[in-house]
Amino acid sequence: MVTLEWNEDYELKIDKIDEHHKRFLEIINLLINVTENRSCEEEISLVFFRLIFYVENYFIDEEIILKEYNCTNLKEHKEEHNKFVKEIIKFQNEYQKHDKTVCKRLLNYLQSWFNEHILAYDRKAAELILKNESINKTNTN
Repeated sequence: MVTLEWNEDYELKIDKIDEHHKRFLEIINLLINVTENRSCEEEISLVFFRLIFYVENYFIDEEIILKEYNCTNLKEHKEEHNKFVKEIIKFQNEYQKHDKTVCKRLLNYLQSWFNEHILAYDRKAAELILKNESINKTNTN
């Protein structure tokens, strides 16, 4: 499987969010390498560690930005983040029970999250933020 490279199609034009999304892509690529090298049992704990760090930092940052710009879908966005956390915990529990399929299933889940949440859901939120930011700049001039 080929690792993913950040490209301008992924950009939301909000630096802080784009930086976090790049970190998420790095986690996916790490998991691709772990899966390809058949080193899941030895290295998946690093993947989980990076996911937890990502969640603790990025989700909070994103929710603060959404709140700051009065995005109407903040509640739904938080719910999506909570579902993600629950899924990651579920994968961790399955791994602790020595489920040999966790790496591949987690990889599929993270890739789906990247495509469905980050590239679609977050894009809509970014459009609202940029629109509100533009309105705010116009009103202050």
